[in-house]
Amino acid sequence: MGEAIILICAAALAVDGDTIRCQDGTRIRVAGIEANEMRGGCHLPVCSSVPGRVAKAQMQAIVGGQNLTYVPRRRTWNRIEAAVQLPDGRDLACETLRIGITVRWDKFWPKGKVCPATQPSAAAR
Repeated sequence: MGEAIILICAAALAVDGDTIRCQDGTRIRVAGIEANEMRGGCHLPVCSSVPGRVAKAQMQAIVGGQNLTYVPRRRTWNRIEAAVQLPDGRDLACETLRIGITVRWDKFWPKGKVCPATQPSAAAR
């Protein structure tokens, strides 16, 4: 069985509520979550009640230029879909769910992943 590749995202900044950009320009789509778009709405039947601009500000407050680790899963559009971990060990997807800026997207949620005290998942799509 192959081992996961763990990479560093230096000086992470929020692109929106579910995507970050690293200092080297790499864009990372956090796996298994969906935030409202900056223009409004999301790609699921049930979206977060948090507006896109607020979700982006909250994501920025969480990542705040820190160095994060990530495990790439696949390419999606012009981004890498990945599981992302904060420097203190918290999972970024779980943290966004905990504070309510995203909803879980079951179709892309990593198999077997469990978050402590998060909101229920949105309908799968």
